[in-house]
Amino acid sequence: MVVPTLEYYRFNCYKLLFYKLWKFPHFLKLQKILCYLKKILVSQFKVFECTFIFLRITRLELLKNSIATINKTLQSTVSIQRKPIEN
Repeated sequence: MVVPTLEYYRFNCYKLLFYKLWKFPHFLKLQKILCYLKKILVSQFKVFECTFIFLRITRLELLKNSIATINKTLQSTVSIQRKPIEN
């Protein structure tokens, strides 16, 4: 019998994570996705790995939201500057 290695479990955790993200795109909030995935992945022996993945996704989501906010601010600033001066 072949004993699975750490890489085997790690690969399966990543595979399951991305499969679930792809399969359930109707979740609108990241928190719902993470809660759902945590229930599934905690039973996969790799709680530490899963927590790391959740943190990475959360940071990426926050970064994406921050960039979107900055872009909106810049666009509104540019549009204010482009308005013609009325006499």
